Amino acid sequence: MQIAYETAVASGATAPAVQGTMNTEQALARLLSVSGLRYSFTNANTVTILDPAVAVEEGGSDPGATMLDTITVTAGGFSQSVIEAPASVTVIPAEELERRPYAR
Repeated sequence: MQIAYETAVASGATAPAVQGTMNTEQALARLLSVSGLRYSFTNANTVTILDPAVAVEEGGSDPGATMLDTITVTAGGFSQSVIEAPASVTVIPAEELERRPYAR
């Protein structure tokens, strides 16, 4: 099970110990019971912890979808704009792609 959350959402939250035999939803409900946080399954193996103050966006394509704030994930330990992030880019013109023998 993977758990995703924005650091600011869980900051200062505490959780009771979870012991015993229970399913994933029961364990999550117990863990979040005193925090006021809620959760949503992103897929069968991933849960996102949500701030109860963030409303569910209406009119989305998935009736169970929740609009989250932007989350920046970096490996450098600091926030960085995608435009400013170092990256290697190779540009191959369409003419070159057409000349190369690729199998489909």
